[in-house]
Amino acid sequence: MLQNTPTCQRSKIHIVQLCTLCNIGHRIADMSTESHTDPTGSHSDPTLSHREAKRIRTHRAIEAAATQQVLERGFHEVTVDEICAPVGISRRTFFNYFNSKEEAVLGTGHRELSEEEVQAFCSQQHANLPASTLSLLVSLILDPNRDSLFDAATEARRKSICEQEPAFIRHQIARFHGAREAVTEAVSEYFAHFPQARRTQESAEDEARALTGVVFSAVMSAMQSAKHSGNLTPAHLRATSSRMLQATIDLLQA
Repeated sequence: MLQNTPTCQRSKIHIVQLCTLCNIGHRIADMSTESHTDPTGSHSDPTLSHREAKRIRTHRAIEAAATQQVLERGFHEVTVDEICAPVGISRRTFFNYFNSKEEAVLGTGHRELSEEEVQAFCSQQHANLPASTLSLLVSLILDPNRDSLFDAATEARRKSICEQEPAFIRHQIARFHGAREAVTEAVSEYFAHFPQARRTQESAEDEARALTGVVFSAVMSAMQSAKHSGNLTPAHLRATSSRMLQATIDLLQA
């Protein structure tokens, strides 16, 4: 699709696509189970408590108000108070949901890797370390606990905002790479526990960085494939990431 596009324009397109991956990747709900009567692009979960359902509605309403106003007027022209007004909440409530205006506009990014998860990853030897590394990375980007927060219109506005503001693109890319760095550190620690799992003469840190880089590339390829297919559900992205990782390994071993 981009073969006839100038190189500089192709680069810009790829960067814009990447800038939304962190948000879209971990927050896409399964569209096949959505209610067609819900314009926000999500479905109601009857198992949710009233309190949890209200929390989700408020979270999504704040993001909708933030992205609408920033897209119309620009990031620096919109205040937190102006975001709160149409939602009917106070500044205090706003900061119970988001750490900053920027977070409400761009999304919360990938979740953090906990010490418990690192310990669990390093507690036993993995028969297929690349696959286990992929699972760890994908769990940060495609956190299933955030699927209910997805709103199709909000994500579309975020993409438009990133297209207008190059600084936001760089910020989003940096956040996305934060997940990669966290996983790299976990793999490096794993090698310290299981040095026999190493496959190169490089330092443990460099081998961990190389392995995570291959896995990261597989996820990027899966995201691009999913965009072309139109299927961005978490299950599809996970399955495609696994296939892309295996394809990458096959190519490197050919």
